[in-house]
Amino acid sequence: MSTLLRALIVEDSVDDAELLARELRRSGYEVRYERVFDGESLDHALTQGTWDIVFSDHSMPHFGSGAALQMVRGRDPDVPFVIVSGTMGEDVAVDAMRAGANDYLVKGRLARLPAVVDRELRQTAARAARRSLDRAFAALRDVASAIGGLPEPTVVAELAARHAREFAAADGSAIYSWDAGSQLLRALSIEGVPEGQRAQVLQSGEGAAGSAFVRHELVVVEDYARWPNAATISRSFVKSAMAAPLLVGDRAIGAVVVISATPRSFSEEQRQLLSLLASEIAPTLEVGRLFDESQRQRIEAEALTEAARIVAAGALAHDGLASILAAAQRVVPTSAAGLFVPVTGGRMELVAAIGRFRGAHGRSFPTTSSIVGRALLSGAVQIRAEDEPPDETQIALGGPVALAVPIVRNEVTVGVIGLGVDHRRFVARDVDLLRRFASLVSMALENMRLQSESDAHARDLERLAHFDTLTELPNRALFHDLLRDELARASAAASRLAVLYVDIDHFKDLNNTVGPRLGDAMLRAMGPRLREAVGDAAVIARVSGDEFAVLGAVRDDGAAARLGRAAHDAFVQPLRVDDQVLQARVSVGFVTYPRDGDDAHTLLRRAEVAVQIAKRGDGWAAYAPEHDEYAPERLTLMSELRRAIEGDELVLHFQPIVELATRQMRGVEALVRWQHPERGMVPPMEFIPLAERAGLTKPLTVWVLREALRQLRLWRDEGLDLSVAVNLSMRTLHDPELPQLAHDLIERAGVPPALVGFEITETDIMADAEGAMRGLRALRELGVKISIDDFGTGYSSLAYLHRLAVDAVKIDRSFVSRITTDENSASIVRATADLGHALGLEVVAEGVEDERAWGRVRSLSCDFAQGYYIGRPMKGADMAVWIKVWRGVAAI
Repeated sequence: MSTLLRALIVEDSVDDAELLARELRRSGYEVRYERVFDGESLDHALTQGTWDIVFSDHSMPHFGSGAALQMVRGRDPDVPFVIVSGTMGEDVAVDAMRAGANDYLVKGRLARLPAVVDRELRQTAARAARRSLDRAFAALRDVASAIGGLPEPTVVAELAARHAREFAAADGSAIYSWDAGSQLLRALSIEGVPEGQRAQVLQSGEGAAGSAFVRHELVVVEDYARWPNAATISRSFVKSAMAAPLLVGDRAIGAVVVISATPRSFSEEQRQLLSLLASEIAPTLEVGRLFDESQRQRIEAEALTEAARIVAAGALAHDGLASILAAAQRVVPTSAAGLFVPVTGGRMELVAAIGRFRGAHGRSFPTTSSIVGRALLSGAVQIRAEDEPPDETQIALGGPVALAVPIVRNEVTVGVIGLGVDHRRFVARDVDLLRRFASLVSMALENMRLQSESDAHARDLERLAHFDTLTELPNRALFHDLLRDELARASAAASRLAVLYVDIDHFKDLNNTVGPRLGDAMLRAMGPRLREAVGDAAVIARVSGDEFAVLGAVRDDGAAARLGRAAHDAFVQPLRVDDQVLQARVSVGFVTYPRDGDDAHTLLRRAEVAVQIAKRGDGWAAYAPEHDEYAPERLTLMSELRRAIEGDELVLHFQPIVELATRQMRGVEALVRWQHPERGMVPPMEFIPLAERAGLTKPLTVWVLREALRQLRLWRDEGLDLSVAVNLSMRTLHDPELPQLAHDLIERAGVPPALVGFEITETDIMADAEGAMRGLRALRELGVKISIDDFGTGYSSLAYLHRLAVDAVKIDRSFVSRITTDENSASIVRATADLGHALGLEVVAEGVEDERAWGRVRSLSCDFAQGYYIGRPMKGADMAVWIKVWRGVAAI
């Protein structure tokens, strides 16, 4: 039976339209089509009909595919739009695809037509099914939306508990999180349960939530009253319950439970939804736990530092010692605390007290009574037994001491900190903290310093997403965003903008002459000097090593020219840097909106072209189309790149990665090079963007992966036990064929998947974090390793980072290269390493260029290193020799 296909054909030729319909019928479709040929007829057809697919000629006498695409997308963003034309060039086709067209076909060559139609109809149906599923899981989307913003865990828990209660049609619900310190499940949120019957804490295995936590599976209890594991406090209210564990990997971190006050069963859909909700919120609650732990450590460090300051100052009066006890009380909550010191005659004196112990301040007690005396005499921690009878100290203090921790200095017990009884159990963490208060005050200062650095590192990481660390100016990413926003406002207000590119002439030579310290100081001085020239209202950014950009509002093109001239003339006078005079010559190129472009990408590219014009002229210049050779050159190179991939003009080099602790070889990163027959070695930064624009990313990736696997096979045959990592672009990661393709190539090469790795940049991941997670999970199932490259440049959300299926992070070389001269960069590397280790990831430092950098990244807790100090990228045939040399060096 034929499939009905409702086709709308934008075509001025009746014969061409009928030819297209005949081809579709030959493919098995029952075609019902309407032909339109201009905007009016297309608008009428879109209004009156429902269409499965739209075909459009590219060029017609009074209409074109671009206008047709815009009208169709305005009415139906999802309907497939296929261009069928005999006059359309490759560049135009690429632009049309970017604008929203699904595919294009050449008239007279319609062999791909059935496959294109089948594919687009399937994808449209799949998108419709996904939307239907999204509507069914509206509550889960609400939770996922909250998770994406990384709110407080209690906010996520409250939202999840509310939705769990709603979709399960339950009387109550709760979210529990495991507290490793107390070994209890603690409630983050409880909905609908009466106050007197709320189980705020549960033992492991207690109640439906505790059972799900222990068993790592969904637990359904339809008759709670007869269930042996029922929580006592809730037994009178709960009649039925269902709980799902919160799992991160194979580890349970809590549970979600729904409760019914009447006996009932739960449907299969409700069971699946509860499990799905649990899997959605578990990673975020785990990240929240890490943040809570970090916050708790910060509070502990502050309290320890305060105590250390008092001791270091010799403030041994009552007020000072009581302040130490108060600091301890902030991290080990208790109703009372006292500081006892030994005095003559076998007695001890209470020299400081808080809480109910204050009434006994100044009194002395025999060391033979109470656990305080036992701790003083034995030098060991003492915990009071529940059945221990009252003693003299307890009576005088108004209550017993429950925990006594000795203060030891130079192996001599010089006092005891005693905590009073309250309604909590003391755990090992409490004892450890009190020991630190008592005897490791000097450690407290170091802990506070590290915690302060950690807080500063977090702020630095956040700032790095938008600002250049050296100059503290906006970086390229922020400048691009600001330009895009200003363009939208300028379009609405019909106003003009100027964009300036300021390039420091011969900066590399100057930097080599004066040294990196003065070179960096000169870069820092650029912003203030530009600010004097362009005014406070303009935006100034550092967009690359020696390039700056300026964005400002102007009245006309003449004002833009004056702004460009002012920026150039600002550097006629030399810069005074660290009591030295440096002459900075600059080239300034400028463009104006809307004359030179109406989008950020075009304006920035043309401003760079204008800089090149300025370099050949008077030092400042406007953009001139006749000087723009950029686009034609790129098109030529694009065509040559396609032939290079097919003709094996590409070569692979491999850069070693070694373990810092042992100096042992870990593996290599595969780096593609293009040996052009006429241009020589073309750098990757020039031809890889061309591959993405020309749609060559997939064949380029296939070539690199196949060649890397071939070399890995050769190494294994030679007895070299290495792994190899290949870089992926986001476009390649989104390719649904990538996992199967990688599997086939790995299997054909005969190498273990565990020796194969893929790297994708943090910036690419954060451009589409959800899509990246799907792609990485599919690759991870092959058994390969996944790394985040250039980490620290894309400011990834911690919620997403925790959920990504990755094994390692590679710290960007821009931080590593400055760690021996810039403490901010060193702090960022330390914070990144700590974060990676907290999430169970390996940490690789890229850009280790000398022995000082090697020692520094090792001291900052990185696991592996890569850079010129270890080895430059080399051909595969040279690797065996290099390894022998390296092993000789490592053995010294």
